[in-house]
Amino acid sequence: MSYMLENSATTARERLQTFERILDPKTQSLLMPHLPVSRMWIPGAGAGSIATWVAPYVQKELVVTDIDTRFLTKLGDKVTVYQHDLMHDPSPGKFDLIAVRLLLCHLPQRETALKKLIKALSPGGLLLIEEPIHGVEAIAGKSKQIFNDTMLGMRNLQQQRGFSYDFTETIPHRMFQLGLKHVQSESSWRICANEAPILNLICITWSHVAASTGLDITPALDILDDDDLVLTSFKNLACWGWQSVPNRASISATDEVAAEASH
Repeated sequence: MSYMLENSATTARERLQTFERILDPKTQSLLMPHLPVSRMWIPGAGAGSIATWVAPYVQKELVVTDIDTRFLTKLGDKVTVYQHDLMHDPSPGKFDLIAVRLLLCHLPQRETALKKLIKALSPGGLLLIEEPIHGVEAIAGKSKQIFNDTMLGMRNLQQQRGFSYDFTETIPHRMFQLGLKHVQSESSWRICANEAPILNLICITWSHVAASTGLDITPALDILDDDDLVLTSFKNLACWGWQSVPNRASISATDEVAAEASH
């Protein structure tokens, strides 16, 4: 199974940066209450906008990783960049804060990836995950049906390469089952009629997918200029929870019992 939206594509940087313009304000608002931190990891960091923004709030080390790091440059002296495959490479340490965005939806073994992220948390560390529940959808306009049919076709092509929305809504429960404490979540979406960043991202993504599959989407691209087309934004789910902190009193009592038993 191969990733359809590789960073090697000519439009990849523009696509990632457009995603950042759309999603960064929400990510920043979710992170800010938990800053500053000592050590932080951002897996699947894309073009690095969140790393650049958060770096002043990280006191010791900010580790930024991606399977393709070509856009993770000039992020500052405090930032350590690794080429890293979350599914196959060991975690690069223990962290007080791990922030993941639009990553698990592309991985075939999402449960394994989630377990690795949780294992990389320091005691008391926070894991923040933002993943999509639903893509952009047309809710009004004469081209509404053509737009939604095209989105469905694109989604089906991506699903053939391993992409899925299905895992997202199970993440809070899985976090709890895997031992995280105080698990919370919230979803976000909005109506965005003819907003340039959304339309630009759709155009880039459709063209990218079409180029990699040979699909002719010229009629679909033409409808993006329709003045009456009204879209919803991406519907994302943010989930976060904390690694437990060992109870020192309990540990001491256990050690005393063990010590007595050994005599």
